[in-house]
Amino acid sequence: VEHGADVNARSSECPWFYWATTRLMSEGRREEELPRWVAPVLEMARATGVGEEGLSGLELALEECLVNVCRYAYPEGMGWVEVSCRVEPDRLVVLVEDEGIAFSITEAAGPDLTSEISDRKIGGLGIHLIRSLMDEVVCWREGNRNLLELVLHLTAGGEGR
Repeated sequence: VEHGADVNARSSECPWFYWATTRLMSEGRREEELPRWVAPVLEMARATGVGEEGLSGLELALEECLVNVCRYAYPEGMGWVEVSCRVEPDRLVVLVEDEGIAFSITEAAGPDLTSEISDRKIGGLGIHLIRSLMDEVVCWREGNRNLLELVLHLTAGGEGR
């Protein structure tokens, strides 16, 4: 975790811990950077006491969000994504921000999970996956920025999921 953040800190102020602002390319050629973007989040979650199931779900959900930014947010070329994290007394909150095309995961339709596979429209599985792995998913647009919060609830002992 960069900038000397104390990953064990839990204060009423709930400070944000920033560590990755990265330029991306829209064609997904930067997806090989995913482990570098996700590792600090997992480090903080682990230090907070999140269990293996919660860590796996968080990793998968965050990777899916970042892949979508890489592939779809910037069709005209270069763009950026910023990932930050904070620990609150009862939640671990990961914030993903970009200035790509306006998109709300909370308003997007989920996939068709009932039709025969051959009859299903492509898309939406990643959204379904993110929603099912996280305790809360909150998305909003602020000016020209997409903001997405992925939230894991923590138990009294600090463990999530």
